[in-house]
Amino acid sequence: MYFKLFIEGGHLQKGLSSDLIKGESLNCLIQQICTAYLYEFETIDLQCEIVQILIKSKNESVISSLIYFFWSPRFPFDNKVLCKIKPFWLEVFKCVSKFENEKVDSLILSGCCKWLDSIPEIDKEIFDIVLNSVRYVNQRDRYSVIEALSKHIIIRLKK
Repeated sequence: MYFKLFIEGGHLQKGLSSDLIKGESLNCLIQQICTAYLYEFETIDLQCEIVQILIKSKNESVISSLIYFFWSPRFPFDNKVLCKIKPFWLEVFKCVSKFENEKVDSLILSGCCKWLDSIPEIDKEIFDIVLNSVRYVNQRDRYSVIEALSKHIIIRLKK
């Protein structure tokens, strides 16, 4: 109920659009929005304004929290929500592949490649995203991406 009121009142949008919320508070807000998206709480979907603000953000703190949420090895996702990660990734890729801010967009492309760990299978769309993003994978993300790709190779070989 309170989440709905925060959305309807525009409070979440204002919180993300300004520098009023920082640090762990910002991280928790992003986690709540992403969790609402994954579990379809209060009809939050990809086209919802609050989700679009996250996807289109060029704020490095927002981006970092977003990347970590969908990658975090500490918190594996329920199987029932794994199917929601791919559409989110496709939407993020579509937005950043315009390279309106090369530094930030390459950071996003690199970090999102770690989401391979949260994707059950690499299909044609995911393969294309990874193929177009891999040149931007930075040193910090490289090991996680290689590890996720290795996991997918092993799964594929077992089939």
